Amino acid sequence: MIVLSHRSEIGVIRLSLVPGVKNSYLFTGKEIQDELGLGWIDFGARMYDAASSRWNGVDVLGERYVAWSPYNYVMGSPLVLVDPEGDTIRLSDAFRNSQYLMDIYSQWQKTDYGKTFIEDFNETGKFGDVLISFDAGKENVTRFYFRSKLDGSLETIPGSDEGSLLSLSSSHSLYISISLIDFDSYERTGPFQSEDEYSIQFYARISGNDNITHETQHAKIGVKTIRQFKKHYSEKTHHEWMGKINSIYYHERKNTLYQSVGEAQLDFFYREYVKIEYYRWLEFIINSFPGAENRK
Repeated sequence: MIVLSHRSEIGVIRLSLVPGVKNSYLFTGKEIQDELGLGWIDFGARMYDAASSRWNGVDVLGERYVAWSPYNYVMGSPLVLVDPEGDTIRLSDAFRNSQYLMDIYSQWQKTDYGKTFIEDFNETGKFGDVLISFDAGKENVTRFYFRSKLDGSLETIPGSDEGSLLSLSSSHSLYISISLIDFDSYERTGPFQSEDEYSIQFYARISGNDNITHETQHAKIGVKTIRQFKKHYSEKTHHEWMGKINSIYYHERKNTLYQSVGEAQLDFFYREYVKIEYYRWLEFIINSFPGAENRK
């Protein structure tokens, strides 16, 4: 194998030449467009010219980051951020490499709630200037950051504290990191008696679908309260709002679970494996976090 390297100001592009095999996916895993012999790399929203280390067009969201050149890439921080589709919702490599998480995400984004969330947070949506990142981790957690438009630095907004954010200025934007548990590290327990592999897999599936809705609700609430009230509310307060029986948040999680997993499959699984009342089992799934209400 022959490896040719081209060093640019934002990284090293490697071309691996293997007899009979053409590798078209190069720098950051993007496809090279070589029909005209130009060697441009397709980043979705614009093309990158590796030979000159330049973009052939401006960032379509450049007007939101006036302190940066419209020809920059991820605010000059390619080791911290990526821009996989030219929009403001990204999936990390670890997330994309998890078949379990990608299956969950694929089901979730087809639901009414998932479609609305993506529409609101994509580049043309009402929260299009907020960067959302989905990642794989060892816990389900949503973290909020202020990102400086001047130097790209991140400042954490503590999840356990509440306080005024009146000092938030136009020189900062919001960055939200949503981490979800991969099934490989999932604690294999649930409200069923059988240890059958099907029951374990199915419980992980329905829990995963609820987890992504739950964490994106944190993101939605956080953005609205920070924008409208200039105040950050703690995770505990979020849970009190989200966990009220018959609240909009409760019904979003319930309806999304039915749409992503399917009511018929939920009913079948319940009849075969679950030994407690149906409503108690459902609420174990969708209202099992601290501060949530539960019917007695």
